[in-house]
Amino acid sequence: MKNENFLKSILKVSLVLFGLFFSIFVIISFLNYSWVLGFLIGSGISYLNFWLKISFNKRFFTFLNTKRKAFKWVFIYYNFFFVLQGLIIIGILFINSFANNFIFFQNRNLKIALAPINIFTCIFGLSLIMISTFIINIVSQKKSLKNSSNQLNGRNKNGK
Repeated sequence: MKNENFLKSILKVSLVLFGLFFSIFVIISFLNYSWVLGFLIGSGISYLNFWLKISFNKRFFTFLNTKRKAFKWVFIYYNFFFVLQGLIIIGILFINSFANNFIFFQNRNLKIALAPINIFTCIFGLSLIMISTFIINIVSQKKSLKNSSNQLNGRNKNGK
């Protein structure tokens, strides 16, 4: 129950952050559309990865009976998704190089990372769930500190 509330709060915060940054990138897109495209690709991959992790954890770990087996599968799973994200970023760089008529390894120009898909906003979109998790952890820690200090103050007032 507590875990499901945590996941729901991560989803809510990430959707709020997505809406906020998407609106900012839409406003900026009048200057350059690649910001929105990179952010949409990155955040889409981030949400897909988040939901696959949740479904993988719920369905798969109920069948594993030892920690060693679970560790092996988690290690394989996370490495697979890190490699997948790396391949997507490399694919975006190749798309950008072909769109700008660059030879990928010969030109060392920043334009290869900026158009037609902005690699920096894509990486920011990829980290959107991690940022949401970080915010939720900070808020929950502050709440727990506040609750513990309120309990201590309540005990002191009662004379115990």
